[in-house]
Amino acid sequence: MPSSSIEALGRLISRQVAGHPDRARALLRTAYTLVGVQMKYFPPKNVLPARCAMQGDTARSMAAALGRPGRAACVNIFLPCEVLHALNIPPVLPEGLSCYLVSTAAERVFVEAAEERGVPESYCSYHKILLGLAETGVMARPRFILNTSLACDANQLTFRRLAEFWDVPRFTVDVPYAPSEESVAQVAEQLRAMAAFVQAHGGRPLEEDALRAAPGPPWRATTATCPCGRSAPSLTR
Repeated sequence: MPSSSIEALGRLISRQVAGHPDRARALLRTAYTLVGVQMKYFPPKNVLPARCAMQGDTARSMAAALGRPGRAACVNIFLPCEVLHALNIPPVLPEGLSCYLVSTAAERVFVEAAEERGVPESYCSYHKILLGLAETGVMARPRFILNTSLACDANQLTFRRLAEFWDVPRFTVDVPYAPSEESVAQVAEQLRAMAAFVQAHGGRPLEEDALRAAPGPPWRATTATCPCGRSAPSLTR
């Protein structure tokens, strides 16, 4: 159960949503910024350092996405985001943001907003909260949307609806069901196309050095091949 102070914050945010969505967004951004500061400089003694570092990075990521309206990209959690990091475009992940909203005791107002707009009660909670955030105006219009076909049908339905609602371009990476050499080549080609899409809508070219320095899978720091043993594809060629 959330503490009384968290519940009070959730009520404060919820009261702003209908009439002052910008104010609700600012409150959320401030809360997540403070969590990032706490985890970096005043970590709880009963929490492992690795967990504090992870929570701090995530909180700062959520705050950055909320604090840069019109600059962020809306993505799903299974999308490789190295290209976005290399171009300094903050990704907004509905799964991560939804979890943080639950932790802020502010999710109910967004669930209800989505359901009032026709989203089924049985719909994925992560995506229902995202739809509520977007359609109440608390989550500002992003630059574009990127998503994969993994791992549920909600990915296709939610991001298609949001692209129409925000009137922004959208790119989908269609991941084949069965793993094979052909499937790997197909996804690699789609990732190159995604990189071209991001450059076209991001306003500047992708630098190979920036891409290599961007946060990504830990295996990439020590080898030029992916975990399956195949060479990692270049996205800038």
